Amino acid sequence: MFRHRKHRFAHYVDTAHEVMIANASSRLVREQQMADRLNIKQRLLRKWREQRIVPFVKVGRTILFDENKVLDALKGYERHAASNLNHGVA
Repeated sequence: MFRHRKHRFAHYVDTAHEVMIANASSRLVREQQMADRLNIKQRLLRKWREQRIVPFVKVGRTILFDENKVLDALKGYERHAASNLNHGVA
């Protein structure tokens, strides 16, 4: 059991380090802040997260979004959806 706790702690430290590195180049925000910036409901953002449309980082129970990566992902998703419509893919 102690090993399991130690392993979980190491995971949180690694994740926190990744968040700090990501935060150095861009801004990380919580779910409600990201939804507000996109002018959408929090439920829609949660749905996109569950469908892996937008990237996110989870630190403990906190879910964070990198604003730049979310915008890039949505632009890419929009291009992909438009391409499928042009090629008759349902």
